Amino acid sequence: MSVSSVILGNAAVRLILNDAQLTQGLSRVKEKFSDFKLGLDRFAQATTSIGVFAVPGVSMAVKEFAGFDDAMRTVQAVTGSTGEAFQNLSEHALKLGRETAFSSAQVAQGMVALGRMGFSDKQISASIADVMNLSLATGTDLARAAEIAANNMAVFGMEASQMGDIADIMTVTANSSAQTLHDLGEALKMAGPHAKRAGVDLKETSAALGILANMGIRGSLAGTALGKSFKRLADTDVQKYLKDFGIETVDANGNLKNMGRLLAQIGQAAATMGSAEQINFMEEIFDARGSLGGGVLSFNVAGMNEFLQKLENSTGAAAVAAGTMEEGIGGTLREVSSAAEGVRIEFGRIAADTFTPLLLFTNELLLSLRELMGRGESLVSLFLQMGAGMIAMGAGVKAWNVGGGLLK
Repeated sequence: MSVSSVILGNAAVRLILNDAQLTQGLSRVKEKFSDFKLGLDRFAQATTSIGVFAVPGVSMAVKEFAGFDDAMRTVQAVTGSTGEAFQNLSEHALKLGRETAFSSAQVAQGMVALGRMGFSDKQISASIADVMNLSLATGTDLARAAEIAANNMAVFGMEASQMGDIADIMTVTANSSAQTLHDLGEALKMAGPHAKRAGVDLKETSAALGILANMGIRGSLAGTALGKSFKRLADTDVQKYLKDFGIETVDANGNLKNMGRLLAQIGQAAATMGSAEQINFMEEIFDARGSLGGGVLSFNVAGMNEFLQKLENSTGAAAVAAGTMEEGIGGTLREVSSAAEGVRIEFGRIAADTFTPLLLFTNELLLSLRELMGRGESLVSLFLQMGAGMIAMGAGVKAWNVGGGLLK
């Protein structure tokens, strides 16, 4: 008999005669498997409970409501609105989403843009419909339209109650010239602050930018040129230069005179000059960059006045243009889609009330399952040890039997 057989046989005898360690190990395995199985059973019950969430219609409705809910929570965060005031704002967004071409989530995003500009919940509620008209009338993303309108309301010192006027002015300016609302917004970003300081309002500034756009000068290029023109007319050296041509740029109080009249006077002075002298004259006044603004407008004062007259008569233009945009089959389809979205959001809201506790519970179970699986390393190790012991015991018993046979 080999030495190894004897050793295995002795090990088997010890294991059989003293099985306390084996019993203890098996108990530990049983205990760990009980915990693991309990976790799996609870997880299976939870996933069965929320299995309906995987149904495409239910899942889509809940996700659609979640998108709207996220946007409105952003509105709440930026405005500080709470309680009934916030509830009214949410219901207003849902109503506009059901009844217009915009989804409720899009309306909420527009509200976010206004809220970030410092609008209160009441101001947002009163202004959002005008911004929606501006968006539709100019084919601009709602949040972007809200940003442009709100920015320039602040720049020109206007009130939230004037949002309808702002929408009308911008609609006519963008739709009556070779530019988009985005172009106009970029131009106003550069020209607006200078225009405001010069005492020029949104209508006059927009009229000037409309003419420049029709000359191929739009966006930030137009805004920079126009802003530079205002600055140059306020420059004392330029004021002295223009006095030689009989042009006074400031009044007795040191304020710039009416921009339109100043440009008309400059244009009249330039009309008596040859082309080379005109170029030098305009650059002397406005410099090279500003001459693309004031220099061009000086020769188009009549057109600027006509454009300004359009803006004076622009009341209701945004609503009319928006209505025209939505009269066709495309608008009808968008409205039907928005109405359907309203149904899905309401269904999603109801479903969310049911599923939220289950989802939270499932999340806890997943974390617990991960923890149990983390413990699995020691469980597997124990299993391997027990398996090795069983193999050794089997080999030992076999060796015992063989040895016993030899002794006979």
